[in-house]
Amino acid sequence: GGPVRGPWAEAIARLARLDNVHVKLSGLTTPVRPGWSEDDFRPFVEHALDLFGSHRLIYGSNWPVTLVAGSYERQWEAILGALSGLDSFERDRVLGGNAIDCYHLDVRRIGGRFTIEGDRETAGVVAEGEP
Repeated sequence: GGPVRGPWAEAIARLARLDNVHVKLSGLTTPVRPGWSEDDFRPFVEHALDLFGSHRLIYGSNWPVTLVAGSYERQWEAILGALSGLDSFERDRVLGGNAIDCYHLDVRRIGGRFTIEGDRETAGVVAEGEP
C-alpha cells in the first residue's frame, strides 16, 4: 500500500494532463512476487483512477501472460476488489465500456452485443452472445 511515487507515477501524471489519453490497466500481477495480493497493485489502480478518472481507464487482463502469476479468476477477483470504490456504472466503464468507445469497436462483428444501458444511476454493461 501507500502512495505511488517515482518515475512511473510522474510519467503517468504527465500523460493524464492530455485529455485524449486513456490508460490500460494491464499486467498488474505479472511483475509481482508469488503470494501477491490485491494490496500489491491497488495503489497503482487508485493512482490511475485519481489521475484519469473511471472514464479514461481500460482494464486488460493480460491473459495468458497473467497465468504466470496465478489464475485468471484470482486476478479478476483482485481487480474487482481494487475497483470496489467505484459505482457500478464507473466499474462497468473500466471493465469494458471505455475500450468499446476508445477503440471504436463494433462488437457485433465479434459475435456479441456489449452496450452501456440506462443512465448513470441504473446503467450496467449488458453482454449478449449470439448463437
